[in-house]
Amino acid sequence: MNAANTPMRAANAVCPVNAAMLTVKLECRRFKTQQTNAWSLENELSPRGEQEYSEVFEGINYREFTINIMDRGDEAWECTVTRRLIGAVAKHKVIIPKEPTKGSYFGQCTCGLSKRDAVPCEHMAAIVVSSRIGVLTRNNIMPFWWKRAQWREQFPREVTAQCFANMEVIRDDHDANDNIRYCPAWSAANKPGRPAKGKRKLSALETAQGMKRKPKYLTRFCQICRGFSHRTIDCWLQERNKKHRPQAWKGQLAQEMIEEEAAEEAVVEEAMRILEECEGNGDEGGTADEEEGTADEEEGTADDE
Repeated sequence: MNAANTPMRAANAVCPVNAAMLTVKLECRRFKTQQTNAWSLENELSPRGEQEYSEVFEGINYREFTINIMDRGDEAWECTVTRRLIGAVAKHKVIIPKEPTKGSYFGQCTCGLSKRDAVPCEHMAAIVVSSRIGVLTRNNIMPFWWKRAQWREQFPREVTAQCFANMEVIRDDHDANDNIRYCPAWSAANKPGRPAKGKRKLSALETAQGMKRKPKYLTRFCQICRGFSHRTIDCWLQERNKKHRPQAWKGQLAQEMIEEEAAEEAVVEEAMRILEECEGNGDEGGTADEEEGTADEEEGTADDE
């Protein structure tokens, strides 16, 4: 339905005269199409009527029903139909008129299907299939609005639908009204919505309500750079957010990385210097211990002598 009457709706916001002419031309084409379909075949039922016919009588077996028929004089036949099932107590009353309406004996049933769907119910179909009423057939029990004759009455063969209106004829036969010849701003094609390119145009209601503000989060903290100006998901240090990094930030990031590398190198150099000093102090202490041990040995030898 969104693509229905697309040419008419496209011109409706520009010129009401063109919209009216498009509507008339569209109805003329529809009339011609329906007229051709109605008179092309000689079937008793219309295409939709044949579909309803097959659905009504498909799988109907009158032996599955108990049918009692009572004649009510010249008015109608009153039939009581009950399905033959164990425990089935529901009885449905079917009224079939004796005088057809445009060749149709379509009646009423207490089951309500005939009123809801406008087609014979299974109880009517069972009465027809049982042949208990001689004048009833499968075709004349169908409502007259599903028949091709009714369709042809709506679209007579001798009627021709044509539209000769155009802007040249209208300009020649009518004078333009200066008060209404220009479309007001609200009827032009500047409708609310999202165009193919550019920013979305706001409707009158959206303009009156104002712009929607971006929700403000209660806490902003990044677990990567430990900053409070943004969230972790929006951090520029993540590779998925590199397209959001400004040029100045890239230079700042490179400078910070250089400073961090320099600081790390300074720490490593200081650690190496301290390690070398510790190793030098350890060698001097070992030499002094060896000298003390030699002096002790000499004193022990002298005592022995």
